Amino acid sequence: MNWHKAKTGNEYAHAEDPRVQSVTAIYNYHKKFDYATEVMGASFRNNGESTELAGCDLLTTSPNLLEELQETKGYPPRKFTEKTANVSGAEKISLTKYPSVGS
Repeated sequence: MNWHKAKTGNEYAHAEDPRVQSVTAIYNYHKKFDYATEVMGASFRNNGESTELAGCDLLTTSPNLLEELQETKGYPPRKFTEKTANVSGAEKISLTKYPSVGS
């Protein structure tokens, strides 16, 4: 996030955070095209970012943010599901050969 803020001068809403957007795209791609994998978001600095990833297979977070989450009532709405992945705009990528070294 620091790099993005320094390069653009922008502040980002939690849903627009480039890291949240990246995890969302990765999750949607792998789930939509049925790759047998678990997607993990990591190193988020506040619970606003973490709750934007509710439903992701795995998330890492700090103990103080876990305590903060435990103090809230209920669960955040689940944003990542098989259905949301399937209706995402993710398009299948196909590679037919590996790029040659040095190209």
